[in-house]
Amino acid sequence: MLVGLNLAYDMGAREVTCKSDSQVMVGKVNREFEVKEPLLQRYFHAAKNNIARFNKAPLEHIPREDNKRVDILSKLSVTKKKSH
Repeated sequence: MLVGLNLAYDMGAREVTCKSDSQVMVGKVNREFEVKEPLLQRYFHAAKNNIARFNKAPLEHIPREDNKRVDILSKLSVTKKKSH
């Protein structure tokens, strides 16, 4: 999500819709769940700071089966990093 938000902002987007199949992540960013773990707190603050740069950036939970394209892209990203 952080990479996608940075890319969208750098490309000039000021309104985005973020979708994730992680209900826990969505709940934490939307402040429905408490963030207790120090590492997750760092990601939470980074996400909130990135989201704040946009005029509009809602975060929605979507079922994993509806998120296949993003899942494939994230796996390609990890594979690319490992091969370099």
